[in-house]
Amino acid sequence: MAIYPCDQGNHRYPQPQQSVYRTTLNGREPVTVTARLCPRHFRDVVDVAAAHLAYVDDDTQGSLLCDQCGERRDTTVFLRAFPAKEDERMYCADLCERHAGEVVAALSGPSWRPMRER
Repeated sequence: MAIYPCDQGNHRYPQPQQSVYRTTLNGREPVTVTARLCPRHFRDVVDVAAAHLAYVDDDTQGSLLCDQCGERRDTTVFLRAFPAKEDERMYCADLCERHAGEVVAALSGPSWRPMRER
């Protein structure tokens, strides 16, 4: 049994813990939130990330325009996903204010926690 409950559904689960970290960068102020997720909710979050963000690889480049509508970029959204017993996956997108709000809302949960500053 997991020690901690799933931060998306607030239930305990018997599988290994998986974590996600979502960072929004608006100007020079990054804000990161984190969540521990059960396998089902982890899969749901990664599916949303894959639908709205680009998978980061060696050829990934930033843009001054929104990846979804071509308007001026206001925010960059990153999602780092740590599946159990697999390598980290990273996604990102440059977004206008409207699309950033939609993506951040879709990549949030009731118990996601802000990261403490180091």
